[in-house]
Amino acid sequence: YTTKFFLPHGSKSDGYESQQPIYLTASNDNPNGATVLAMVDGASCDNIQDFDKSIYMFDGNEDEQVITARQRWKDYKAKGYELVYWQQNDKGRWEEK
Repeated sequence: YTTKFFLPHGSKSDGYESQQPIYLTASNDNPNGATVLAMVDGASCDNIQDFDKSIYMFDGNEDEQVITARQRWKDYKAKGYELVYWQQNDKGRWEEK
């Protein structure tokens, strides 16, 4: 069966930045006062400390992305952040490592 859902989102080009439930950006701005940050495709954030939680997603099959993720892990650990690593298993389920 297929589940279809929509997550309301917008970017600066859509306007009403402070009212967007999910704000898409490639910069460090946070006009909607989000408390959760999701970074994908190698994105980084200079003000990660401004969020309650952050998520860094990468492709574990891409060597370059794995190298970057490991370095960021070391950097965030050195700064005292609490870190948790999740990995998808062969059955498609996510496991905490």
